Amino acid sequence: MFNKTKSKKTAPKGEQKMDTTTPVAEPIKPPEVDTTTPAFGEITRFTAADIPVWGEWLLARIQETWPQWNRASLHGRLMGFTSSNQFMFIKTGEAVGLATVAHEPMDSTPFVREVFLFITNSDAKKDALKIVTEFKRWAKTIRAKRIDLWINSDLTRDEVVRHVRGEIYEEVFKDLR
Repeated sequence: MFNKTKSKKTAPKGEQKMDTTTPVAEPIKPPEVDTTTPAFGEITRFTAADIPVWGEWLLARIQETWPQWNRASLHGRLMGFTSSNQFMFIKTGEAVGLATVAHEPMDSTPFVREVFLFITNSDAKKDALKIVTEFKRWAKTIRAKRIDLWINSDLTRDEVVRHVRGEIYEEVFKDLR
């Protein structure tokens, strides 16, 4: 842990040279952690840097639902979603979801609407449910009065309802209070 370095002091003639060693601490190295990719299943914000990684698959999935949008327009929209606080654009290892804040025309209280929630394979439903939980948490933090889910989702209505509430209260809307 310590290196010993000898001082270069010289003793006067006739005297015995004194060996002085001073411990010097080695610099502490930070642990080598890959900070570019999240732990599997961890929820992270979808950023512009994720578009090349998820791009082709995500654009194809979006075009299945909204075929009127071409790839260039969708790419621009995805870039806009990543930088706007009006959207929660998040991902896990195998799921990606987008939700937005919305308002009724005559009501100032916001609500959250899921835009889409896609999974890469049928075994990734747990990842998608983590995203649903994060949408619900976000809705509570902005004091939304409801959250609209499973609109364009790879999860069924029953899977979402069982996860979010445990029982069915309304057909489409969930009271968050």
